[in-house]
Order: sequence, then C-alpha cells, then structure tokens
Amino acid sequence: MDYDAFADWAAARFGCRCTTVLVYHEAAAERLYSSDPDIVPARGRKRFDDAPAMARMRARGETQVFRGEEELRAMFGGIDRLTAIGCLCLVNLPVRDGAGQLIGQVNLNLPNRALSSGELRDLAARAQALSPRLEAAREV
Repeated sequence: MDYDAFADWAAARFGCRCTTVLVYHEAAAERLYSSDPDIVPARGRKRFDDAPAMARMRARGETQVFRGEEELRAMFGGIDRLTAIGCLCLVNLPVRDGAGQLIGQVNLNLPNRALSSGELRDLAARAQALSPRLEAAREV
C-alpha cells in the first residue's frame, strides 16, 4: 500500500482531513508525507524533545487518540489550522519494522468523533502495511 492509497481510504472511511507519515531517526522524526500540505507541510523534521505526543509514542509504541481542543492544545503546538477546519480528533498509529522495532508513525486528523476498538485495530493494521516504505526511507 502506498501513502496516497492509505490517505484516500482513511478519508473515505473516517472523514480524515489530513494524513501524515513520519519515520523516526535517533533524535527526531522526519515527515515523509502529508495528504494535504496546506494543512500540514509535506516535509519537515521535529525533535522528540519538542513534541510531547511523539515522544510518548516513541516511549510506549501504542496507538494514541486525542480528542477535543483542550486535549489537543495540551499535546500539540500549532494546531490552529486543524481546529479551524474541524479536526478535533488526532489519531497517532505506531509503525514497526519486521523485527518489531518502532520505526515511525501515521497520524490522522479527523472530525471530533469516537472510534470503536475495532476501527482502531483496522487503522493500526492498515498503518502497519506502510512499514516497508518507512523501512526504505530509514535506509536512505
């Protein structure tokens, strides 16, 4: 599966407004993809020390769901563009390599909605299908 196919599926299935894909390096994550660069730039790097949610993902390696403007502001900087278009739910999905090591994450910016445990499992499985692409990006 490629990034566009994943983003198209997430938009059709969950109303996702923007999907981003990040690969981890030693001290920072590199954004490899954004389905809407007007909302979130397609490229960039962010240090783990400067990104609480990303640091927590790296430490725990678990799916994260943040809902509502107050919770989003506590974990993310610069979310005004997202909240302005009604993205009040962010889902961060871990991606692991073939050996089980956490190598990155997929982030979904959604309308404020609850996701069932089945939906989260489906999202996580589809995000994991992007693992070969993230592994290749780490090797470059």
